[in-house]
Amino acid sequence: MMKMNFKVIALILGVILVSGFFYQRSSAKVGSGPEDKKAIMEKREGIIEQKKAERQAAMQEKFCERLSSLSSKMGERMDAKEEKFQNREEESFRNWDQKRSDRDAKLEEFRLRREENWEKHFAALENKAQTDEQKEAVADFKAAVLKAVETRKTAVDAAIETFRTGADKLIETRKSGLKTAAESFVAAQEAALDEAKASCESGTDPKTVRTNLHSALKAARDKFNAERQAVEKVGTSMQTLVNARQQAFEKALSDFKSAMEKARADLLKAFPAEETEETETE
Repeated sequence: MMKMNFKVIALILGVILVSGFFYQRSSAKVGSGPEDKKAIMEKREGIIEQKKAERQAAMQEKFCERLSSLSSKMGERMDAKEEKFQNREEESFRNWDQKRSDRDAKLEEFRLRREENWEKHFAALENKAQTDEQKEAVADFKAAVLKAVETRKTAVDAAIETFRTGADKLIETRKSGLKTAAESFVAAQEAALDEAKASCESGTDPKTVRTNLHSALKAARDKFNAERQAVEKVGTSMQTLVNARQQAFEKALSDFKSAMEKARADLLKAFPAEETEETETE
């Protein structure tokens, strides 16, 4: 019995000694002082920074590898934008031409209706003319009216033609300017991508390549936007054309009214006042 107890006690003491030995080794490794904890934290932060730098480096390397696909995607986007722009411009031109045709049709309809009214008015005056003097006065009145109508028509048509010629020129200038700006923008993008590829191939730091590429692309976009805004400023010139056309219309109408007033005054000399009511019709 004594021998058994002795063995148990010896076993317990052995376990205690072994545990103390491993605890001391563990304590020696971990450390418990402030300096040891600081060293551990610095080492951990260093590992984190190293991994972060490695990830960034890998991303930069992949950036150089992705340049070809980036160039292809940018080209596809530009093609899609150009197609959208062309479709919008063509639709705008079709609407512009359609509006012109509609205005021309309405103007022609108005002129035909006015001509019919004048013919009816001339016929009524000729029926009222009894004396040679009156017949001659009606003939002179008819000639004066037709001349005034034709003069006004010529002036109006000339004003419309001048406006349309100027407007077409402005539209074509705008279209050409936008096309040139777009082509310059595409060329600048391609040049920036080619420069980035060459830099990657020559061993330039990918981070530097990426920064330079972004700067070049931003400069190309800013230049394109500035050129586009300058081209789009056709509103002032177009308004000048509109004002000139309106002034020509007003002058044509004023000249027409003056000619009609003289024609009526000459007609009144041959007709009594009560027989000239219809001469007030235009």
